Amino acid sequence: NPTGGILEKQVFHVHLTLSGDNTDCEPIRVHKPSDVILVLDISSSMGESARLGLGEQKIAGAKQAAKAFVEKLDPKQDRVGLIVFDDSAEVLHSLEADSGNLNKAIDGLGSRGGTAIHEGLRVALDEMKVMRRAGVLGTIVLLSDGGSDQGLALQQAAGIREENIRLVTVGF
Repeated sequence: NPTGGILEKQVFHVHLTLSGDNTDCEPIRVHKPSDVILVLDISSSMGESARLGLGEQKIAGAKQAAKAFVEKLDPKQDRVGLIVFDDSAEVLHSLEADSGNLNKAIDGLGSRGGTAIHEGLRVALDEMKVMRRAGVLGTIVLLSDGGSDQGLALQQAAGIREENIRLVTVGF
């Protein structure tokens, strides 16, 4: 309750409670089109067990997560691509709506080589710059156990941010 003075120098706490019945309002779900590139680590460390005693390799979890993610996309609005990396990176599936071949490519992945996250991110950014649709949200999803040169990876992440592309990381 203000008692006087200059309002700019006083702090007021306002508590507002709203209540109502939402039966008249139907929920609205809006799905905005997305261009997503999955960047999957296939380095030899991804062939190691995810947790002691469980026996499942990290690569198996990453492949399962990638396929589950692709399944949630709307092929009428969304496009997805796949970049894999170990010591180097390559585009296995260009950014497109057809995810059938993508799932086959994911199934065929195995682990090998070293880890160069920065290369995976660099190739993903190059692909996104060329293939991303105008006005569509661009997202790069990195699936990795993280064993890489942190400085180089952070430089690539900064470049992704400068292009207004979302970067999501999933650790294994």
